Amino acid sequence: MRIRNGNGTPTGVAARPAPIKQFPKREEADAFEFSAPPIPSFRPGTHLFYLAGLIAAVAVAVIFFGGTETFSWAAAQILLLAIGVVLLLEQLRQQDSPSRTWVVPAALLAWVVVQWRVPIDLLASQDRWATGELFVRLLVYGSAFAAARRISREEKAAQRLVLALLILGVFEAAYGLAQYLTGWQKILWQERVYYRESATGTYVNHNHFAGFLEMVIPFAVAQALGALPRKKDRRSHAPAGKAALFLFLAAVLVLAVIFSQSRMGLIACVGSLAAMATVLRLRGRDAAAPSRALRAGLILLLLAASAALMFWIGPEPVFTRFAKLPEQERLSSGVAAGGRLAVWADTLRLIRERPLGVGLGAFEAAYTKVQTVDVNARVDYAHNDYLQVAAELGPVAALLFWAMIFALAARALRACWTAASPTRQCIAQGATGALAALLLHSLTDFNLYIPANGLVFSVVLGLSSAQEKE
Repeated sequence: MRIRNGNGTPTGVAARPAPIKQFPKREEADAFEFSAPPIPSFRPGTHLFYLAGLIAAVAVAVIFFGGTETFSWAAAQILLLAIGVVLLLEQLRQQDSPSRTWVVPAALLAWVVVQWRVPIDLLASQDRWATGELFVRLLVYGSAFAAARRISREEKAAQRLVLALLILGVFEAAYGLAQYLTGWQKILWQERVYYRESATGTYVNHNHFAGFLEMVIPFAVAQALGALPRKKDRRSHAPAGKAALFLFLAAVLVLAVIFSQSRMGLIACVGSLAAMATVLRLRGRDAAAPSRALRAGLILLLLAASAALMFWIGPEPVFTRFAKLPEQERLSSGVAAGGRLAVWADTLRLIRERPLGVGLGAFEAAYTKVQTVDVNARVDYAHNDYLQVAAELGPVAALLFWAMIFALAARALRACWTAASPTRQCIAQGATGALAALLLHSLTDFNLYIPANGLVFSVVLGLSSAQEKE
């Protein structure tokens, strides 16, 4: 017989402590929250739609003549606009307040609409059809940026996006090298008409082919650097083999740029690699990471290997292109006898005459009024993205546009230090090199006006902006 004490517990038996009430888990506590709903987790179906759709649109734009083929580019635009609508509805469903980061893009789009539709001579575009087309393209670029940023919030998805860009870049490089080495004069089903002595891949223009590849090369180099065996890694042979693979792919990409015979493409490529080496030099020490000297040496090895391959195949066409530069840009009596310098001088005159801009995409129509050389020639681009944007939007709007672009590029640079993981730092380094390359190339060309290259640039901006530690 057991005797129970005052609280009902048998004597000789240890009393059980009263159960401690646990604080409700996150899932259980949602019912008690009356503030803004938490950020939803990634849903596999929607996330896959964004990733697959973005990769498909970029691939179609790049492969089909750099986005200059009407029907394929229209399909890519429709797909990206659909993604943009889904993203917008998702944000509205979450009842998120508009971000201040969208104020400048919205203001620029509003200004383009004013140029497009307002019937005032001082403001109206001189080619409204072209302005409407570029307005839609800006919406497409914005959708691509938002999709890349949304996808890249998940590290594995960001890696898949980078891998897709690398695969597409290697395909283009192999296509261009086959053209150069074998004399094959086909771009898909079309016979090549221009730049038959250069590698152009599936692009029409060798400069734009180089412009695409120079945005991919830094990612290959960054992946090679990220795959170097860390000091604490005992099984270092596997990472070393991965690093060698990415380094080989980077060398193939650089070789394709060399044989595109794009002078500024090659300069931009070397400049982006120099920027990456500088970032590696300035980064703080990591006890487990490979030495900075080793990583910088890897970049120099890539350049040396590419140069050796070029000399082995034959460098004469490349050197000939650089030798022609002084002759093409020679000045005569203070006025350029031809080439880019003449176009730039006329574009500056156009900016002074129309300080509010001639309308986005209307450069070709407006340029004829200030053209001073080769008056019978058609000049459709200024061969300088900075000057052309200023001529089309006006200096004030152009300043806002480029300030926005460089602010996003600065975020990519900052993420090289502040990213939450080595993988994200690697992606940020690649994005920094890619953005530096195209922004440098834009000094003498119009890559941002080529649909595929402008699209890839927008994707890289979105990819890089998601790598900073929140």
